[in-house]
Amino acid sequence: MRILKTQDVLLVSEVEQLDAAHSEAFQSAVAAALAPAVKSIDIDLSQTGFIDCGGVGALVALRKRAKGCNADATLCLRNVGQPVRRLLRLTHADEMFTLVA
Repeated sequence: MRILKTQDVLLVSEVEQLDAAHSEAFQSAVAAALAPAVKSIDIDLSQTGFIDCGGVGALVALRKRAKGCNADATLCLRNVGQPVRRLLRLTHADEMFTLVA
C-alpha cells in the first residue's frame, strides 16, 4: 500500500487486498496519515483483487474517523471494479462514498 499526502488530500493506492485479514493494518496506516487539514481521502482500488465485509467495515470506519478530524472530509473510491462495486451495493455502503470508475 502506498499513501501520499498533499496539503489537503490523502491519496491511497496499491491496495492489493482489503479483507478481514488486512483491514486493520489498512485502517491503521491511513488513519495515522490523517490530519485536520485533510479534506479528501482518495483510495485507488484499481489493484484491489479482493474485498470482503471486513474491508467494507474498514472503509466505513475510516470515513467516520476522517469526519471526526474534519466534518467536511470526503472519502472517494476510485477505479472501483465490478466485484467491489457489487459488494458495496449489497451492503448499501455505496451510498456512503463517492465512487469514480
